Amino acid sequence: MAQDGSADTGAPLVHRSGDVERGKQVFRFETFGNEGFWTDALRLPQGMAKEKVTPLQLLETGFHIDSEALDAGLRTALGEEFKTDRSAGKAPKLNDPATTMKIVSANALIGIVPKGERVGVSCAVCHTITDGSVAQLPGKGFV
Repeated sequence: MAQDGSADTGAPLVHRSGDVERGKQVFRFETFGNEGFWTDALRLPQGMAKEKVTPLQLLETGFHIDSEALDAGLRTALGEEFKTDRSAGKAPKLNDPATTMKIVSANALIGIVPKGERVGVSCAVCHTITDGSVAQLPGKGFV
């Protein structure tokens, strides 16, 4: 199978019949070597940093955040900020582009998979439903 860029050097997450946990890992984290396209061609991580994309903007776009992948302090802070009007003054982390990079680095932006300085996209970016246990924006993303 042809790849669109340098593939991850780790072993591929091949699904084995009957291995549900392995299948979940493939769905969530396998990028099938698409890091070259998302990093080099589309410049996804660089563009997010350049445009100063905030966690709130990610959620408004429809991305989902895996709260369990975040450190406890950030998870708690984001949960509390969602209880406010989400303005920059009352929700500084939700409106901070640096928080976005922390979320990506923690592999908590569902479907966007960091691989060192590169990122790939997994099936989960389009096909995930989260429970909204921390917060949810109706019709948008969930945490």
